[in-house]
Amino acid sequence: MKLTNLTIIGFLLVAVVLTGCSLNQETNKKIKPGFTEEQRDEMMQERLELSKQSCEKKQEGDPCIIQGRMGEIKSTCIYQDDILLCQMNRPTRK
Repeated sequence: MKLTNLTIIGFLLVAVVLTGCSLNQETNKKIKPGFTEEQRDEMMQERLELSKQSCEKKQEGDPCIIQGRMGEIKSTCIYQDDILLCQMNRPTRK
C-alpha cells in the first residue's frame, strides 16, 4: 500500500475512535465532558431564562443582546413555542 493510503486509513481510524469515545454508550448522545446530565440541564435552563429576560417588554423582531463566552452577541427577539426569546442572528443560507 502507498503511504498516502495508509495515512488516510489512519485518519479515518482516529476519527472513528474519537467519535466513539465522545458518545455516552447508554443514551447514545454526545455529552459535554466534565458535566453531569443534571448540570447540563441546569445550564440550559439558566440560558433559557436569560434569553427570556433579554426580551422582556419587547416585541418580536426587536434587537436584544445575549451574553456569550466571548462577550455580548447582538441578537433578535423571536417567538419560539409561544415564548419570546433572544436568539442569535444567524446568516441565511442560499
